[in-house]
Amino acid sequence: MKPRSRKISRILFLLLVLALLATGAILAGFESWRAGRVAEVYSNSEVIKTSAGDVEFARRGEGPAVLVLHDAAGGYDQGLALAGFLEQEGFEVISMSRPGYLRTPLTSGLLPENQADAAAALLESLSIPRASLIAFGWGAPAALQFALRHPERLSSLILAAPVLSNLQPTAELVPFPQAVATALTGDVGAWLYHKESEDKPASALAQAYGLTAEGSAADSSAWADFVVSDP
Repeated sequence: MKPRSRKISRILFLLLVLALLATGAILAGFESWRAGRVAEVYSNSEVIKTSAGDVEFARRGEGPAVLVLHDAAGGYDQGLALAGFLEQEGFEVISMSRPGYLRTPLTSGLLPENQADAAAALLESLSIPRASLIAFGWGAPAALQFALRHPERLSSLILAAPVLSNLQPTAELVPFPQAVATALTGDVGAWLYHKESEDKPASALAQAYGLTAEGSAADSSAWADFVVSDP
């Protein structure tokens, strides 16, 4: 092998080693973040066996009971983030993870009707005869079924930004490797979004608004700036 070829090979080998070390450091950082988040989430809730199956929930405060059903992402923790302020207003907040989220298995309620039954079973297990119900986004179908199936347990119903219609595909689905899709939208995607939220909160908020709300990019940016500027 010529000296020039040997030099190029050594450089390529060194670059490969550096790339592997960098990848290892990134993966270690991700695993550390994930383990911390999982431990934190699981330490702030409990799982109870109900007549509908296992249900994860968190219970905060004292006063009239308010049951919270979260939106698509997260679990009981999202419910507390959105409605936990009611604890300071003199209410008892019971935020559950809907079936399929965090530690509530999907077998506890596949359909909205089943999820409503799981919510009622949770109240029964906690010896709470009646509660107000607040549902966000994709929690709304289960909340409506709760009102229809268990009206005797319902004090009032509030739907915040509810999803109440069947969504139909508007375009051909693009084939996408499941492993890549899971990485981008699962734990790795959450980690990357979390880091951006810490470093560039306005940008992260604008992305979220752009995906979930109507309006132009300028509208999303203006709203994100407004939120970030409010203590």
